[in-house]
Amino acid sequence: MKNGLSRSEQRTVSKTQKQPLDRKSPIQVIAECRFVGGRFRHMTLTPIQLNSAGLEGSADSATRGRPSIARGVEAAAILDRLAELSRPFGTTLERSGDTAIVFGARD
Repeated sequence: MKNGLSRSEQRTVSKTQKQPLDRKSPIQVIAECRFVGGRFRHMTLTPIQLNSAGLEGSADSATRGRPSIARGVEAAAILDRLAELSRPFGTTLERSGDTAIVFGARD
């Protein structure tokens, strides 16, 4: 661990110039909720990340901040951090590839 970050949180994807996840970065996910009969059943969380520089380099401001779905190490780092923050509230994330599922109360 360096600066309080695990190795997976320190990695970057150089092709799209992503920044490593740090403790001050907001955790960003797309939350898709499913309801049956008006009752919450589960929520699928898909991690996203924002380009810190444009796709054509630092001068490309048109695509800077453009969101993309996080995959692999970056997705794992985001979901690991979200799971860590959710634990004190009794919320458990069940991982499924690069996404996580939160289930509602089970009957």
